[in-house]
Amino acid sequence: MIMGRKPYSTISVTEVAEEAGISRMTFYRHFSSLDDVLLAHSSRILSAIGDDIRSGTFHDAYEFWDKLYTELNCSGLIGNMQSAGLAEEFFQRFEDLFLDVFSTVLGRDMSIPANRVRMEFAMGGLIGLLHYSASPDTIISREDIQSFLRDMSRRG
Repeated sequence: MIMGRKPYSTISVTEVAEEAGISRMTFYRHFSSLDDVLLAHSSRILSAIGDDIRSGTFHDAYEFWDKLYTELNCSGLIGNMQSAGLAEEFFQRFEDLFLDVFSTVLGRDMSIPANRVRMEFAMGGLIGLLHYSASPDTIISREDIQSFLRDMSRRG
């Protein structure tokens, strides 16, 4: 996807349409702007990750992080969302996914304050890692995070 190869501010609707093999007119039938493409793409990714969580695809935090990182950072989505001024909306959708995971998958009653605190703590850490790992001047690599999560998974 072109949005993972070029800075968001330099991408045109024409480039996106050409890469997709459609006309600009077809693009505008489905999207009003490039921002809409980003939001639709992020919704698709978060929905797929939510489906994977609900189906028990991930065996540990490492597998979850690897999928999340690959889908979001390797595609350039987080950086593009930040460039487009859509990061807040994206992370709200991310929070909604986590709320569903904690309540449905883990069976946590989210009306209990301690459960809400657990969720916010876990989600805050993930959001922080995603923000930080999307930064071009980050000193923490994907491998550093994977190593940490493997170690945490072994500790149970």
